[in-house]
Amino acid sequence: MVLQLALRDYSENLKMNLLFGILLIFSFFALFENIFVSSGTIFIEYSVFSGDFSVLFIELIAVLVFLVFYSLFVSFLIFNVRNKLNKVRMHYYLSEKLHKFSFALALFFILYFLFFYLVYSLLLFIEAPLLLVVFILFLISVLLLFVPQSIVIDEGRIFHSIENSAEFLLKNPLTVLKVIVMSTVFLFVVSLIEFVFDFVFLIGNYVSLLLVLFFVVPFIEIVKTRLYMKKFGLVLFDKD
Repeated sequence: MVLQLALRDYSENLKMNLLFGILLIFSFFALFENIFVSSGTIFIEYSVFSGDFSVLFIELIAVLVFLVFYSLFVSFLIFNVRNKLNKVRMHYYLSEKLHKFSFALALFFILYFLFFYLVYSLLLFIEAPLLLVVFILFLISVLLLFVPQSIVIDEGRIFHSIENSAEFLLKNPLTVLKVIVMSTVFLFVVSLIEFVFDFVFLIGNYVSLLLVLFFVVPFIEIVKTRLYMKKFGLVLFDKD
């Protein structure tokens, strides 16, 4: 039921979802030797304890700009779904609130990225097993899964939103598991599509990035928003 409603929300916000395509300009990341595009994701292989720091600085600036635009689009999308389920004074929120949500979300993603980057570099520096590194980062990601929704819906500060996300996880473990499984399935399908296009046209990595930005990311955020709104019982009254 939630997936059907989310698909409808996706179609109703199609113009907003297409804005995520603007982020394709950041595919130039792949020009750097330590960055590659695969499975709809831009990966960075770098350690703060080694390498050219001038290149690292340029990459970090580009990542920060990417995160600012990404946060803006995500906050608008979450707000649109929230407003559909619980009407608010649109003019007031557009003039007084949305830019604050976007700023808070951008700050969260920037801190999130820098924290992951430092933890990843530190764990590699001390030669921790790769599986342990992945597991630790995965657990942290799960705990922070609903922070964007909390920032926009609960209108809380970043620290409080982190607490809300963790609390939502503890109270709704099956719901969070469904989101993880759904995301995994989407990325698996995207990887298969990438393989096919790579085999025929040699452009599979960019096709997969296009699919992730235009559909997977906005759709997952819509699903997460609807699931998060369930804690208020508001989804039950969506009869549009």
